[in-house]
Amino acid sequence: GQGRGTRLAAEKFAASATVQAWLNVSPPGGFHRRHEHGGALFSGALYCQVPEAAARGRGEEETMESVHSAALVLCPDNGTSSFAAVSPEVGSLVLFPGWLVHCVLPMRVAAGQDGARRVSASFNVYRKGDALRAILTQK
Repeated sequence: GQGRGTRLAAEKFAASATVQAWLNVSPPGGFHRRHEHGGALFSGALYCQVPEAAARGRGEEETMESVHSAALVLCPDNGTSSFAAVSPEVGSLVLFPGWLVHCVLPMRVAAGQDGARRVSASFNVYRKGDALRAILTQK
């Protein structure tokens, strides 16, 4: 049946892929500079905890300066003219190609939330054998 085919596809994928994963725990002001995950087939982030003020955002997203706090910003042309901002929400899973340049904007929180943290589980998926090569050649 269909369940068996899905299971076989998952087993085939697992046999040919390697996953590298890590947790990001960001305090107020925490950010990640522009970067990419060279060599990864795709990368992703699962938002586990997002402070309320960071999740609310700032409204219109017309320029980089108007993008909400703590956004994951995807830059298809290396950030020179266009971007897509993903609002962090608990339970959101964002997937993108490993070559896509991206950054995470500084997280702003409301007064009195100095202990707030944004927590995400991030990962890269590589073809087997490519993971070690990518790690050894990172800048």
